[in-house]
Amino acid sequence: MKVPKKLKDSGFIFYEQSMPQNLINQINALNYKYFSCEIGADSHHQTDELCGDIKTEYIKWLNNIDELNHLCANLSYSAHKFKQGEFMKLHTDYAEPGDYQILSWICPEKDFRGRDFLYGTIYHDYRDIKQIKPFTGLICLMDLTNPKFFHGVSTLESNVEIITVCGCF
Repeated sequence: MKVPKKLKDSGFIFYEQSMPQNLINQINALNYKYFSCEIGADSHHQTDELCGDIKTEYIKWLNNIDELNHLCANLSYSAHKFKQGEFMKLHTDYAEPGDYQILSWICPEKDFRGRDFLYGTIYHDYRDIKQIKPFTGLICLMDLTNPKFFHGVSTLESNVEIITVCGCF
């Protein structure tokens, strides 16, 4: 599968585009179940794999970005809802099989604290950690094949819910 060359160099590419309200509503209405790896570790709520009309609409939305168009059709997608106090530790891989991952976010319109997407590169013993505050319509394509690239999520401090839709290939 051909991925953008700049992804191999940087590990992360960000895009942004407006997400249709009907897609936001469909993703918000999914059934989210509590998931935790261990006490004091990763915790969030997640869905089973997206399928049917909602998956079709989501792929159609992603395909509006030329660089993603040929990557999205055969991906497995799930949605993850983070609530106050939940987070995801920094890691270099994903629990589902795949070499690459596409993330997108649905966030409240108002300001919120925490839940920053953390990402970066490890240089020997030094970590270059960057962060970006997610917003509805933000998309990230990331390389999971190189262990020098890592990502995670800071603790959500505000009393809001933030959804991340993940696809792996």
